[in-house]
Amino acid sequence: LARHGSRIGQNSKARDIAAASGELARLAGDTSRQVQSLVLAADLSGAQGDAAAEQRYAGQALRLARLDGSPHLLSRIKVLETRQLSRRGDAGGALRAAQAGLTLARQAQSARQQVVHQTNISDISVKNGRPLEALQAVQQALPMAQRLGSLRSQRSLMHNAALARLALGQAQVARRTLDELLSAHHAAGALVDEAETLSEFSDAFAKAGDLRTALDLYHQERKLAAEIMAANRDAALADLRAR
Repeated sequence: LARHGSRIGQNSKARDIAAASGELARLAGDTSRQVQSLVLAADLSGAQGDAAAEQRYAGQALRLARLDGSPHLLSRIKVLETRQLSRRGDAGGALRAAQAGLTLARQAQSARQQVVHQTNISDISVKNGRPLEALQAVQQALPMAQRLGSLRSQRSLMHNAALARLALGQAQVARRTLDELLSAHHAAGALVDEAETLSEFSDAFAKAGDLRTALDLYHQERKLAAEIMAANRDAALADLRAR
């Protein structure tokens, strides 16, 4: 429920659900799910700009992961660190965190966590002008994501690969992948993912010199962003009335 809330842009509600999930996991003595929930609550807090809550949830998750000592849980902490550093604009730090997380995921023999870290590596690489490194990370992760049946991971990897192809001058390939991604996000009701895809590809097409496509994608993104904001406002008012 928390992840679904974040995908449709209801970060405040999603954060509350993630925190409640962590408390339920604590009562059940389930450290793994408690860490997972706290990591999500910290990430959602950071996305909202609530630094105090982000630090509180992240600190709790890190303490539990260190006490447990599991490479799998420590790998999850590295996912959060990667996102935190990326938000701060520290691309080098984010890449190092993702690479450290990938090493932990391999120690834990967790294919799912390996996919997450490789996806982050491809994302950081393509955004910092290293399209070939991004494609290499995608090629390593995509077969694992397909074996796991993780459609979300596959879409993220396709997204990063298309941005890398566009940076390498392969605009037609990138445009076909973009159309596939937008259809998939729309069908899944993943409005935030759809808006982020439009925004990133608008910037990428502008950088590639295709201003007409960039402007068209920009207008689509603005329209969708307005719809997300309206939905969030309605949800916030409904929550307030309920309280």
